[in-house]
Amino acid sequence: MQKRFVALLGCLLILATVAMAQTTTPRPWDVEQVQFTRDGKRLLSNAEERPLPTSSLPGKGVLQGWDVETGRLLFSRTVAQSSKLVFAPDGELCVSAGLPFKQPTGLTGNTVVKVETGEVVCELEAGSDEKVLPLTFSADGKLLAGRTLAHGAGRLRLWDTQSGKQVSLYDDAHDHATAIGFSPDNQQVIAAVERLVEGQKIELWMVVRDRTTGAKQAEFPIRQAIPTSFFVSANGRFLVDFASLKSSFRGSKSLTLWDAHNEFASQNLKADILSLNFKSLWISPDGRHLKAFAVSASCLFTTGYLLDWDLATGKPLSTVKLPQTLISQLTSARASDFSPDGTLLALSNRPGDIKLVAVESNKVVQEIKVSEKAE
Repeated sequence: MQKRFVALLGCLLILATVAMAQTTTPRPWDVEQVQFTRDGKRLLSNAEERPLPTSSLPGKGVLQGWDVETGRLLFSRTVAQSSKLVFAPDGELCVSAGLPFKQPTGLTGNTVVKVETGEVVCELEAGSDEKVLPLTFSADGKLLAGRTLAHGAGRLRLWDTQSGKQVSLYDDAHDHATAIGFSPDNQQVIAAVERLVEGQKIELWMVVRDRTTGAKQAEFPIRQAIPTSFFVSANGRFLVDFASLKSSFRGSKSLTLWDAHNEFASQNLKADILSLNFKSLWISPDGRHLKAFAVSASCLFTTGYLLDWDLATGKPLSTVKLPQTLISQLTSARASDFSPDGTLLALSNRPGDIKLVAVESNKVVQEIKVSEKAE
């Protein structure tokens, strides 16, 4: 009996030692989001602490801002790990996406906060049981667009980001928005929607509305997978979706481009690679070039590519394979972003690395190590 007691006590001591070691040992950070601010001077990152193998409790999250030129940490604050953030173009405000409006943890999906301090700016007007997906800031950061969902019914809304007041409501029970955006002049709201036809058939459409009146200015079918994000060129002419962002393992070979100056006529921007998952896009300010970062995965390794198209002709200009060391440990589809001028590509690697890559040379010009506190 005494031997069994000693053996049990020994096991308990071992478990306690392991638990203490896991508690005190720093955990790696998985960077889930990176985004350049509109001026290109700062990079925002949202990282999650990897959970302990012996615990079902989630780790912490950390929201940080970095100086692009020096790599210096500008600010760091803790956020809930489940918080997927949407940033305003200037990087001053953010909002959590896809969360119920009220939660016991205090984290809500209707709170606009200041990125650097976490100070609450406003609460968006909506029902307490509603969920918002997706959310998008306007180009000037003054408006938020989102689709509220409750009890199976959805509405597309616009809110003022300073007061939280609803400024527009577009009620269309037949449309389920999967991606929302604004035109560069903020006068149009664009939504990629799943539309139930005749009560059973689901079709994919792109809908363009007047921001003020809500009137439909254009709508056209989408023949590819469900868009999860799209880009509008700075001159407002071209609309591009990359539906393969969360598509199947096989990926895609092309992007779809719509021309607003030609009744939204579409063309495919074809790549030389058979199976690509597009991660980030950049359109030049003059609307002449489109650059894309994409990966092609196999059972053995992942390969990354930088692609460039001429938008006037739709023809590819170049396809460049990135060094394998940059791609092998990419964390998530949101963990990459082009700088506003298109000269840099930010990539995140496990555990907690962010690399700034010069697009022309494909060389790392800045490497950032994510940690909870400033060095």
